[in-house]
Amino acid sequence: QKRILKSSIRILNTKSLIKLIDVIISDLKIILGCKSVNCFFTNKDKITSNSTLIDNRIANSYFRDGKKTYLNQNPKGIMIFFPNQSRTIKSYILLKVETKQGNLIIAMGSNIITKFTPDQQVDLIEYLNKIIEIKINSFERE
Repeated sequence: QKRILKSSIRILNTKSLIKLIDVIISDLKIILGCKSVNCFFTNKDKITSNSTLIDNRIANSYFRDGKKTYLNQNPKGIMIFFPNQSRTIKSYILLKVETKQGNLIIAMGSNIITKFTPDQQVDLIEYLNKIIEIKINSFERE
C-alpha cells in the first residue's frame, strides 16, 4: 500500500506526458515486481518516445463489460503487448486508462506464471489506474 501511495504522488507530480509514461514504466515495474511494463495509446496524437500505437478495436477486445483491468491470460496478449518477450513473460495484467482523446493501455508482465491470475484482487491497481487517468486528463486540459 505504501509503495502504491508513493507512486501516486510521483505520478501526480509529473509535468508532461512523456515524464508520466517514464514514471509509469519505471515505478510500476518496481512496485509490482514486473519483468516488463509497456504502454500503448489508441490515439496516434498521444504517442511518445516511450509508448506505442495500438488499434482501438484490438485494445478494447481485452476489456469487456466496462472493466479497466484484464487478467485472463490470453496467450495472444503476450504476443501483442510484449513483442519479442513471449519466452520470458509467463503472466500479465492489462490496465485501461480512459482519456478524452483515446485510451492508454498499460501492460505489465512477469516471468512468474502465478504473479497475475484471473482471481487476483485489483483494488489498489484500480486506484492507481484512476490516478493516472486524472493526471492524463489534466494534461489534455492544458
